[in-house]
Parts: sequence; structure tokens; C-alpha cells
Amino acid sequence: LMHSGPRNPVLPPRASAADVIDKLSETRLGAVNVVDSDGRLLGIITDRDIRGVMPLENVRLPDFCKKMEVASQLKVGDVMTPDPITIGPHDTIEDALLMFEQKKVGAFPVIDAEGRLKGIISVRDILRAFTNVLGIGQPGTLLCILVEEKVGQLFMIGFSGEELSSEIRDFINRYNIDCLLYTSDAVDE
Repeated sequence: LMHSGPRNPVLPPRASAADVIDKLSETRLGAVNVVDSDGRLLGIITDRDIRGVMPLENVRLPDFCKKMEVASQLKVGDVMTPDPITIGPHDTIEDALLMFEQKKVGAFPVIDAEGRLKGIISVRDILRAFTNVLGIGQPGTLLCILVEEKVGQLFMIGFSGEELSSEIRDFINRYNIDCLLYTSDAVDE
């Protein structure tokens, strides 16, 4: 899911605000990772950060040119959020979704245990993944089965090993149902 390699927007801390705007426009992710020469994450800069230093209301001010000149001299390292919230390459989609909900940000840098940047993942990437997993926009019906999270529950509803009981398999095939299994500790009776 993450954007890596050439799809991972990266700039050094000495890059200009104009470089950030170019990178934001090119990748359309809303964020750019800032790294040192060893590929270690230093920070993140977002389109919101850029809007903060180049606010639109400045257009109506008499000293607009002076403010734009000052803003254009800023470097990424001056504006970035240092030590941003990150996610690891082995975290699950569910982990990322919960972090997006809790932290209220649009993207997370993905770093390894040594702090080296591996990529970036955005809220839109998570939405796209869940849209695909749930089959949203595809013909058919989605069947959700809520069970307690304990050993033996899959067997109780008809899964044995990797096989599905023939009755459940026939039902799913007959009605063109996409099957999703969801486990929960809190199942309403």
C-alpha cells in the first residue's frame, strides 16, 4: 500500500518551499518526507505547512511581494514537522487505520527499526485498500459474520481448516456473496 521508491516524495532539509510545492503537485499525496543523506527520516512537510507560511490572505496585503520573498527563502527544514508520527513496514492496515483515526493526520512516513525511510502511506491508500477488500462497487452481497474471538469459532460456523462446509459454500455461491469474517470480543446476543 505504501508509496516507495520513485513514488515516495522525498526532499532534503535544504530544499526550498518551491521544491515542496513541485513535489506536492507531482505526487498529490499532500505530504513530503524530509530525510538526511543516509535516508533517515528528519521530518515531514505537508501542504498545510506550506499554506501556513504562504497564506492566501497575504494576496490582499500591500507588502505581499515582501512576504512572498521571505517565504520563498524558507527551507524545508525551517517549516517541516520534526520527528513526525510514523508507522512501521510490518504494521497492519488495521493498525494504520486506527492511527489515522487517533492522530487526525493525512499521511504517515513508513520507517524501519533504524529510522530509515521506506515510504509513505496516506488515508486515501487505506480507503482504497478497504474498498477493494470489501468489494465496494462490485456486484454481489457482502456477508459479515460476527463471532467471539476464541479458539474454535471458525469451526463452529463451518470452516474446517481451509475448507468451507459445503452448505455455506453453496449458499455463498448461489447468492454471489463476498464473504468477510470479522471477529470481535463484544458480540451482541
